[in-house]
Amino acid sequence: MGASRRVEAYIDGIALTQAVPGAIIRQITEDVPQTEQTAFSLPGTDGQRILGVSRRSRKISVEFVLREIHDLTLRAQMQEQAAAWAHDGILTVSYRPDRRIRVRCTAPPVIGAARDYTQVLKAEFTAPMPWWEDAAETVFTMTGTSGTQNMRITGSTLYVPVTARITPTEATLTTLSITCRGTSMSFSDLNVAAGTPLAIGYTDEGYLTIRAGTADWMSARSPASSDELLIQPGFSNTVSFSANTAVTLELSARGRYA
Repeated sequence: MGASRRVEAYIDGIALTQAVPGAIIRQITEDVPQTEQTAFSLPGTDGQRILGVSRRSRKISVEFVLREIHDLTLRAQMQEQAAAWAHDGILTVSYRPDRRIRVRCTAPPVIGAARDYTQVLKAEFTAPMPWWEDAAETVFTMTGTSGTQNMRITGSTLYVPVTARITPTEATLTTLSITCRGTSMSFSDLNVAAGTPLAIGYTDEGYLTIRAGTADWMSARSPASSDELLIQPGFSNTVSFSANTAVTLELSARGRYA
């Protein structure tokens, strides 16, 4: 017997058909990611020189119908339940196991023609970070005052960002350097007490954050530091660190997929 062609969509782990038991998903459509090309004209000749092409966003639509065909009030209530389900969050789909994508709802489903019981409703989402990524992080751990390790993850994008969690175990952390492949960050004048984790991460919008508890330590990062810690999927990436005191260092990354 062949595999089922039934599809399901989840926002933050809640299935559409769980939020709206009368919904039947007809289709999930992933549009081609929107891209932006940077180029300039070649003086005195035809053509352009391409400096780079970057992906900007991806649209994903979930189309469904409602089983109720007679009670218009109940159909409207079901539409409201579907609209409440279609919020900003983490989208997962049944045909991409172990993958996730962060989305914003840009068009909730609406009733449209009230008496058209054949109508296909649609929830539209936009992913500002236009990649599917591993649902679970791959974590590498090192301990001591320095160390080197090879970090390898799967994925099909050129690079993926690495987050770090550094916990001093014996004394106050004052200096730190971390290198991931060709990127690095170094810190001085830190004041992170033993047992307090220093977290290097990113917001949902991709902005760098460096915090220990409620304290912001962005100012302790050296001007020469990279904007991100990056590794390349599918390759063995050398990562290393050094600190003024013994620490437990956790480096985490999620594979990304075009």
